[in-house]
Order: sequence, then structure tokens, then C-alpha cells
Amino acid sequence: MEIIKRENELKVTTLAFDLDGTLYNGDKAVDGAPEVLKQLKNKGYRLLYLTNNSSKNEIELKNKLVRLGYEAEEEEIFSSLTVTVDFVCREGYKNVYCLGTAGLKREIGKACNVVEYSEKESCKVEAIVLGLDTSIDYSRLAEALKMIDRYPEAKLIACNLDKNYPVGGGIRYPGCGAIVRAMEVACEREVDVVIGKPNTYMLSMVSDRFRLNPREIALIGDSYESDIRMAQNFGCSSFLLSTDLEKSRTNVLANIEELLLFF
Repeated sequence: MEIIKRENELKVTTLAFDLDGTLYNGDKAVDGAPEVLKQLKNKGYRLLYLTNNSSKNEIELKNKLVRLGYEAEEEEIFSSLTVTVDFVCREGYKNVYCLGTAGLKREIGKACNVVEYSEKESCKVEAIVLGLDTSIDYSRLAEALKMIDRYPEAKLIACNLDKNYPVGGGIRYPGCGAIVRAMEVACEREVDVVIGKPNTYMLSMVSDRFRLNPREIALIGDSYESDIRMAQNFGCSSFLLSTDLEKSRTNVLANIEELLLFF
């Protein structure tokens, strides 16, 4: 990947920010980040927000961003939930089983019929979606495994493979990837599709909505494995918030204020 030195080496019009760990930790904004984004917006850059979160929709994410001091609109927010719903629509699935939060089921239910677990088969399930489930227990895992075994031809879709996510104070919670890996081990097969980062479905949706080519987008995130690799896979520039200066395959920022040196 080409390392970016200054703005005039780019044709960037759009800055896409990761959320957890980049703009906020838990319910606290990253120090200085709201002010930096305000300056970038005043300079004329389009600001977008990309997250692997599969439990909250655009309205909920917008409300959180605004509460923490950011300016955001629903159409500027892209989550693995949003992109999963878009994928389900594009593929034309009619009956889908979901392991995930009520919010995930509600949003997918806007695109198709969400099938609940039952001991008897009610209809043919074409896809099984695995998302973050913050109230998961053994019985829910067992029900999901029964559905996977019952419908072996159903497409197995993971919202993302995040191992964990930060909640502030140096504390991490298990992510969607922990649930996905548990189900892969249990059912003895790998998922067919991973929607979230580092796959490029999210950036493709951004590109389609705003008619952008990869060189017009710069992505800023705190995870090399998800954020930066997605940018590399898509062909856009990227900036990693990290104190590890050895990450030489991308631009490294010690803090978000350093972004103003580039844009």
C-alpha cells in the first residue's frame, strides 16, 4: 500500500472512521476527536462512520455519536448490521434464522421472514445469520446448532469475526467472532460469508451510495486486522491509530489530532 505523506498527494474527498476504539471507548469520546472531526468537516471533507457493530441500527449509532459530541446523520453510518441486511436483500433470501440481538432480528425482519427456533420444521430456511448476542447462553447455542444441522444447505453468514471490542477503562468484551468460532467448532464447518471488516462489503456499499472510487476514500481505525486490511483489500488509503511505529504498511497516527497533518 502506498504511504500517504500529505493531502496534495491524494484525491481524497471522504474520510471513513471506525467507531469503537477510534472515536469512542464505551460511553466516552476519545479525547479531542469531536473537535478534529469538526475541523475536517469545515474543510469540506465528507465524514462517514463504519463499524462492525451488529447489535445497533443507524438511528441508535447516530444518537450515541451525537450524544458524545459528533455530528452525524443516519445515511453516513454503515454497520455490519446494515450491510448484512443489504446482503440478505440482494441475495433474495425469504426465510432467515438469526443468532443475535433483538435489534439484529428486527432489522433483518424488515427484509425477510425471520424464523424462530422450534422443534418442528415450519419453513425452509435459506440462510443462517450469526451476530453478536450479548445475552447468549448454552440453550441459544444449542438451538442454533440444531437449526444449522436441520438446514445443511442454508448459507451460513457471519456479521463479523471481531474477537472482542473495547468498552472503556482498558476492559474488553467478547465480540461476534467469539460466537462465530464457537458455532464453527460445534457444527464442524466454516461460515460461507463474513460481512464485516476486513471484507469489503461495507466499503462497496459506501462506494455505491456516494459514487466514490477507492482513491477518494481514506479509512481511519485502530485495528490493523479489521480496519486497515479492509482498506487494503478495497484499494483505499488508511491510517492506523497506534503507538506501534512498525506498522509500516500503512500510515500510523499516535493520536487522532495527527490526522490534521494530512488533511
